[in-house]
Amino acid sequence: MPAARPATAGDARPVQLGVIVDWQGRDLANMNLEALRAFRQAFGDVAVLHVVSPAYFLRPGLTDADRQAITLAIKSAIQPADHLGIALVGWKSLAAKAGVIFRDSPTFWSEALSPGDCAFDCGIDVPLHLYPEKDLDQLFAAGLDTLEANGFGRPNALITEGWMAAPEVLAAAARAGIRYDFSAVAPELIAPRTKHYPIYQWVKALWQIGRAHV
Repeated sequence: MPAARPATAGDARPVQLGVIVDWQGRDLANMNLEALRAFRQAFGDVAVLHVVSPAYFLRPGLTDADRQAITLAIKSAIQPADHLGIALVGWKSLAAKAGVIFRDSPTFWSEALSPGDCAFDCGIDVPLHLYPEKDLDQLFAAGLDTLEANGFGRPNALITEGWMAAPEVLAAAARAGIRYDFSAVAPELIAPRTKHYPIYQWVKALWQIGRAHV
């Protein structure tokens, strides 16, 4: 057996690192925005995919000025070479925009949302595949239209909350013009914190070894 040859500088290959920023639709706290801007300044050469939830623009009581301010806040952390996608989440506000019946159960963590969960907005913990095919199409259409109307173009990449890109969700995404999905996760990575909740069994069934989604 020949002796191993020491590695040389010529063997080195560049490592390509990509980062996904998931703008879930919860809030836009200044401290979080500042931290993200600082990261972009420090690592400006890292490719970033920003997946933005349309729910930021759909909450009741928002004015046009509010929506413009939200767009500016998000875009302050986006650089010209970055890419945009949609974070499609089952927010109640998105269901209302899409004109579909809001689904409130089961959730990732329990059988149903608690009474106080919908004081602001809710549904982020409800899997998208609970919606019928027609409703999924309407949710995608409403979400993409909302992002386009607020200056984010027509994204062709997707992330779903809770890694729940079930086959019917991916089929609806494809019909909506989405080409890329970044929802997959290795179940063992989330097991330590989720194994006692419904979400773990759903993820395990969805992303089991050997199953591919295209």
